[in-house]
Amino acid sequence: LPGKPVSMVGEIIDYSCYLQVGKHGDKHRGCGQKCAAVGQPIGLLAKNGALYMLIDEEHNSRRDGLTTFRKQAIENMAKIVRVNGTYSEVQGQKAIYVQGSVKKKK
Repeated sequence: LPGKPVSMVGEIIDYSCYLQVGKHGDKHRGCGQKCAAVGQPIGLLAKNGALYMLIDEEHNSRRDGLTTFRKQAIENMAKIVRVNGTYSEVQGQKAIYVQGSVKKKK
């Protein structure tokens, strides 16, 4: 599928809790970290309200264990970060395949 390079800023969120009950931010940080640590989807909530699922670019790593990206996302849960990767959208579902690392916004 077509994709394009992207650099996006937003809050790292627990995708599941956000979609189900709207939870995010510092009050939800601990819960979000626990959910992400057991494999729940991770998202990026942009300032304009757009929501992106974040997926590790490396297939074998994301299939076989806790990836470097997931560890960084857990550490940065509820924080504003810059994510670099490949953007893809299919039938309104937005995703960024993260390349490299999640970097804190300066």
